[in-house]
Amino acid sequence: MPGQVAAVHRRLRSSPGIDPGRHLLRRPTRQPFRNGVTQLYHLPPDGPMNSPRITVLMTVYNGLPYIAAAVESILSQTFTDFEFLIINDGSLDDSMAAVAKYPDDRIRVVDNPENIGQTRSLNRGLQLARGELIARLDQDDIALPERLEKQVAFADANPQVAALGTAATIIDEQGIEIGSAPVLTSERTIRWGLLFHNVLSHPSVMFRRSIVLDEYGGYDENIVISQDFDLWSRIAEHHALGNLPEPLIANRYYPDSTSRRSMATCQAESNSVVEANQRRILGTDNPLWRAVAVAQNSYTKSPDYGGNDMLRAFDEMQACFAERFPGTDDDEEMTRFNGLLMLKMADIYARDRGASLEAFRRAKAWHPKHLGKHNVMRLFGLWLGGNEVRELWRMLSAK
Repeated sequence: MPGQVAAVHRRLRSSPGIDPGRHLLRRPTRQPFRNGVTQLYHLPPDGPMNSPRITVLMTVYNGLPYIAAAVESILSQTFTDFEFLIINDGSLDDSMAAVAKYPDDRIRVVDNPENIGQTRSLNRGLQLARGELIARLDQDDIALPERLEKQVAFADANPQVAALGTAATIIDEQGIEIGSAPVLTSERTIRWGLLFHNVLSHPSVMFRRSIVLDEYGGYDENIVISQDFDLWSRIAEHHALGNLPEPLIANRYYPDSTSRRSMATCQAESNSVVEANQRRILGTDNPLWRAVAVAQNSYTKSPDYGGNDMLRAFDEMQACFAERFPGTDDDEEMTRFNGLLMLKMADIYARDRGASLEAFRRAKAWHPKHLGKHNVMRLFGLWLGGNEVRELWRMLSAK
């Protein structure tokens, strides 16, 4: 799989913050250690790797054909003081044989006695981790070479930040770039964003182990897929969250990925989180405000409220948030983000043409750069055809 990693790197090497002179496959020389893979109880009792700065935590279940590329990307990091903890969650394929090809003593593999799911596997990894910082990566994604280095530097300079994500480049099965995932970066806008959807990409996040484990008990094992969204939301009550604007991971998007295969479960879980976030952030359980948040998160129209109700509720939420979290330093980012929310609302409530037009007017005023010809023509079609056109658009976009 090194060829695939190198190919992805060549496509991404012009990304902000990526040094074109660093080849993704370059890594420090290490002495082989028991074929590169070891069970936890085989580890030597002493040695410098007993207290690495970072634990890179990856859970694996049937990780072929992408796991080799993921492993290569971690072993190629410019920051080298880490252990690579891989929790094998009962894989039935040759994932661990692929990992065994890498003779690097920073790799630790721990086998679960049976398949216990990602959330419980992550918590097991947190208990076994020796690093003060935990860097997540999924089995099918790729970390760019300077990811750990840049996140550690930010964490050291900003001790108040408990969890730090990054922007991402989206790739397909072949590692071809098909899109990007920008992020919110200011603490205040991130907090506002939590009212509507997840604002930190899980495989990009680095967090402080002591805070996550000691203060919050790790991931909620009642949540199957959106465990990260729930965790960031709980942390944000008392700590700052952050994002680096540079795309420091390549996130693989393909039909068989977990989030796509379990979309209904993911949607229900994340809807529950946004409902809880209204109470956490706005201090209330207003059903109309909750409907606004769920509509944004799930991209579905509320059966109980019209578009004008939702616009009024959105304004009320803004006023409440501004009162509880005053600040103007990030108004530009907040305004752009709200423009995206309004464009989405114009789409969701396209059948309610008056409300949709008002939402579109706000989107145009707040984030005009996002209103390309593509979005304008799409909305025009939705205003004419409503839900039928929206369903046709989704069918065509999925092909």
